[in-house]
Amino acid sequence: MRVAIMTDIHANLPALRSALAAIGELGCDAIYHLGDAIGIGPFPAETLGLLLATPGMRFVSGNHDAWFAFGMPDPWPYGADQLEHQKWTHDQLDGKMRAAVAEWPFVREDTLDGVPASFLHYGLSDEDRWLATDSPASAQGFAHVVFPPEVGALDTIFARRQGRIVFYGHDHVESDLTGRARYVNAGPLGCFMDFKRYVGPVARFVVLETDGAEGYTLTRRAAPYDGVVVLRAMEERRVPARAEILKGFFGQE
Repeated sequence: MRVAIMTDIHANLPALRSALAAIGELGCDAIYHLGDAIGIGPFPAETLGLLLATPGMRFVSGNHDAWFAFGMPDPWPYGADQLEHQKWTHDQLDGKMRAAVAEWPFVREDTLDGVPASFLHYGLSDEDRWLATDSPASAQGFAHVVFPPEVGALDTIFARRQGRIVFYGHDHVESDLTGRARYVNAGPLGCFMDFKRYVGPVARFVVLETDGAEGYTLTRRAAPYDGVVVLRAMEERRVPARAEILKGFFGQE
């Protein structure tokens, strides 16, 4: 069995198209997307539409997806510009898309040809959801992000997960660490930055291949795309908070 795993597309349509073309050439049996299909980038409707129309996609919800499907945290913890950005993103999408995203689970525990694997965006609330409402500090509804990722913290964050491999995203750090389980982050497919490291316009994903005897191999892939299209669209579409986004997620001063 061969599956592709990607995360954090963040409304970057050229990156998604490039990744899907590369995955198509590999002949994968399924594609997992680990959340944050929308937010940050300039193509929310086109990106989500393509994802929903792609056969073999298996979704889990990220924080940006949950904010679209179920409403944003109150109080909003990220400032007025980011709130405007979220509203702009949601205005590009329709009710059918909201209903579809609302069906995405927050975690998947799948056994792939004898290999148990967990798929989620990051650590979840005690109810395995993104929307914790018990206090303003937990308005994001997920575990506090640990930078850089390290084994002890990941063992705690993913303590309830059942997989031998835990595939996750959210922190925008490409990593592969082993503790109680193997923790794998493909890196943000839709961003030029890997946390604070510039990697440029390459759509990163990983491919899991099983051998039928409970063994597997894991390979990293990177599909280049035209990043200028994304940068130009940020300006042409007047994406709110674009100066902050372009600096923090695309390395543009």
